[in-house]
Amino acid sequence: AVKDGQLGSVAGAALALPFRLGTGLFVLGYSVSLVSADKIPSDQYSLGFLGLKVKETSKIDQCRRPEKPIEIYEFEGAVH
Repeated sequence: AVKDGQLGSVAGAALALPFRLGTGLFVLGYSVSLVSADKIPSDQYSLGFLGLKVKETSKIDQCRRPEKPIEIYEFEGAVH
């Protein structure tokens, strides 16, 4: 049961999981699996689900990185 007036908050919070897992579709080699808790090191965050842990992996570390870091300028065209 959800307390009166809190349904919107609960529904909004529940949307985080499908969006988190859904954005993985756009990452190279992304996969998600349920593993036992002992497969996840204690210093790593993992979402618990039904006594198991959600393990996310990708192959993004195999991609070439730019030689120089990308510089992002906030308010570059702003006039004072």
